Amino acid sequence: MTYKIKSLLYFCAFLISSTIYYGVEQYEEFQQQILNEEVAETQFADSLENNDSSEESLKTSK
Repeated sequence: MTYKIKSLLYFCAFLISSTIYYGVEQYEEFQQQILNEEVAETQFADSLENNDSSEESLKTSK
């Protein structure tokens, strides 16, 4: 094997192993986020009031 081919094989092995390592780390982090018990609280405003006013403005613009 020539030096260039050997270097290319080592480089390809490094790229493959680093990609697999990154994928495993991201999978574990994603699983931890799923299992995390924190819950986000949101507040919703009544959108019917906004729709009524937008319908009135459409009627007056015609």
